[in-house]
Amino acid sequence: MASAIPTFRHVYLLMMENKEYGRIVGNPSAPFLSDLIARSALSTNDHAIMHPSQPNYIALVAGSTSGVRTGRRRAPLPPAPRGPGGGFLPGRRPPG
Repeated sequence: MASAIPTFRHVYLLMMENKEYGRIVGNPSAPFLSDLIARSALSTNDHAIMHPSQPNYIALVAGSTSGVRTGRRRAPLPPAPRGPGGGFLPGRRPPG
């Protein structure tokens, strides 16, 4: 019988962009990361889809680049949501 897949309350993904493997893994100047790697997992065979980075991050969470090919915004962001009184919701900045 196959063992059950464990249930996780949280999943964290740390990406060390533009850092060589040997400069991070096993580096005594990075004790937190070394301990974290020893207690969890380390992915060593990952590859970018394209350059620059933004399409790679989109693909990481969305499963595709959604047509994004550069690091520049193509269209303006949608306006920030407004509250019932017409003002901006707390914690949200107005567009522009």
